[in-house]
Amino acid sequence: MSVPLPFALYNPALLPPEALLAEFTARRPMLETVLNIVRNNKPGQPPQHALFVGLRGMGKTTMLWVIAHSINRDPEFSRQWLPVVFDEESRAWVTWQTSGWRQSANGACDW
Repeated sequence: MSVPLPFALYNPALLPPEALLAEFTARRPMLETVLNIVRNNKPGQPPQHALFVGLRGMGKTTMLWVIAHSINRDPEFSRQWLPVVFDEESRAWVTWQTSGWRQSANGACDW
């Protein structure tokens, strides 16, 4: 898939998983920390959460896409977890009671 660079540069959803994972280098330690948090969540216990906070353009969405691709590429990991990625400008958190669950279900159906 050929994506014009200006659009893909600022929207990791447009990059093929192979390209995104190959170019993701600077925050590998943070990626491993987050993946270990998810791995260490045990069934039947409250899951540990992670919150990404930063200014626009700091790499929050890129990190989330890399986490999703990393989970999907690991057979053992992907049997336990299903990443559901919302659109970048989704406002699901504002109307979670009415549309957030619907968006989650739609994401699961795409799987």
